[in-house]
Amino acid sequence: RKEMQLPQNIAGHCDAVADFCDMLSAKLLMRGDIVRPRALRRAAEVHDMLRFLDFHPGSAHLNRDITEAQREHWRSVAGKFAGMGHEAGCAAFLRERGYPAIAAIAESHGLRGAEPRTIEQRLLFYADKRVRFTEVVSLEERFRDFRQRYANGKETPQSRQWHRECEALERSLFPEGAP
Repeated sequence: RKEMQLPQNIAGHCDAVADFCDMLSAKLLMRGDIVRPRALRRAAEVHDMLRFLDFHPGSAHLNRDITEAQREHWRSVAGKFAGMGHEAGCAAFLRERGYPAIAAIAESHGLRGAEPRTIEQRLLFYADKRVRFTEVVSLEERFRDFRQRYANGKETPQSRQWHRECEALERSLFPEGAP
């Protein structure tokens, strides 16, 4: 995260997702499911490390505290991951550094990532959809936030489908009810 000059607001989100992943994995472990909580936590801590790959000028994602030096650094790094979204870029970065298991978990947390198959991938995907900035919220509240920030408050067929898929994932992970 330091090498990528991750802004504090994104680092805070990653840490909140990691904390929520800790709680979710503990819940599943108590139920008798097999989960790798440390691998899940590490993947959550870096899942948005290359979020800048998806930034666009004028985007709401951009923190006003970002320096021109950070922007320049990101431009230089972005060339190494040309054509990749932040999920694939993060996974490539982690694999280059010898962390293929963490990369596999982190790369499936977004819409463009590989479909989450392992329990850790599913938990990270789910936790990321439940954490708005640094606050754990319901899926309904989080998708309302997505619509507001990314679609001018409008629901699209794609966002509706994504929301339904997240609700189905929530039911499969936690049939007893959302944590």
